[in-house]
Amino acid sequence: AYFMRFVLYIFLALLVLTTSTPQAHAGLAVASTHGDVSRGFNYDLSDMTPQEAEWFRTFLNGTFFTDGWQQITDTILQNFDAEERIRQRRVLERLGYKIGREWSRDNDERKISTPMLRKWGRKLKATVDEQPQQLAEVLEEIDEEVDSLLR
Repeated sequence: AYFMRFVLYIFLALLVLTTSTPQAHAGLAVASTHGDVSRGFNYDLSDMTPQEAEWFRTFLNGTFFTDGWQQITDTILQNFDAEERIRQRRVLERLGYKIGREWSRDNDERKISTPMLRKWGRKLKATVDEQPQQLAEVLEEIDEEVDSLLR
């Protein structure tokens, strides 16, 4: 049963995220983004189990098949002017931390599932493509939804 669950986790991660796991201190996940879009940020994972920390890093960096939070953040930030980019970077950092920490927990305990990640990812990508001027509002909506799930 444990092996099948592990295989399912791996399969789901491959469907949801992209790239390899970063080399980082066990209690720290680092999201270093590209270019001048953002400078990167650190997350304290010291209170997470090693497995949760590994899943969190996967959430940040993705897998071969899908983008992780780091790439999503870079894409979104490109749609803001320099001043607003700073504010939205902080919004994205906090949102990613909340989503990633909860999603990284054991399936029986977590309140954020892989289908939710997919739904939010599709919504963000559609907004970037079709109505980038609405990104701040969509981020706020997702943040409110996450907060309500975590209560």
